[in-house]
Amino acid sequence: PLSRFLCNLPGAGGNPWVGAVYILTLITGAGLIRFMFFSVRRNERGVWLRLGNVVYTLRGGRPKILAPGHPALRFPFVWRLVKVSVGIRTNRPPDVETMRADPADGVRRKWVLRCDVNWRVQTGAFRVARAALRADDLEETVVATITNAVRAALYAAPVGTMETDADVLAAIKPRCSAQLAGLGVAVTGIKIATLAPVDAQVLADSIAVSPYGASTRPTLR
Repeated sequence: PLSRFLCNLPGAGGNPWVGAVYILTLITGAGLIRFMFFSVRRNERGVWLRLGNVVYTLRGGRPKILAPGHPALRFPFVWRLVKVSVGIRTNRPPDVETMRADPADGVRRKWVLRCDVNWRVQTGAFRVARAALRADDLEETVVATITNAVRAALYAAPVGTMETDADVLAAIKPRCSAQLAGLGVAVTGIKIATLAPVDAQVLADSIAVSPYGASTRPTLR
């Protein structure tokens, strides 16, 4: 029955192999059409790249951005569309450990900060284009930049002067805004999970002030 079906296909001429080629051609053509025509989602923007470079409009010299709801045609090999999410993203950086000065005695002690960071790609055409060019490592670069800014801000702020989400956010923005802008990104919020002295530091301080002297060692039970 299969051979009879293939023989009766248009253009097969009674040859089942020609009919099989005809079926494969239809499947391949349908796949190419589906591959070439597409659109971006609501929280995405599409940036056109040609041979790895951003494509600019003829008028105004702005990057060609594909907005949600607008269909587009993909050109294989030469033209490529990079989809960039412009929604708010949340990441938890590695624990940030730094030394903070205690105003009570002026001594710096180890503190640790665990937090969630909210950031997003800005929707301006040039900002989205910058993010598209770093799409492969954008998230890692953004998290590393914010982590370094948080560490520097905590080091500069004595204990008791920067303890809330708003305080940390206000302190890191001047330190990393320029770098994030070069990536087309802005930090939008920070949620602190833990901000406290490191447990080992607390234990060391308690030993140092022990009435039996600094050489006292705790007994584990």
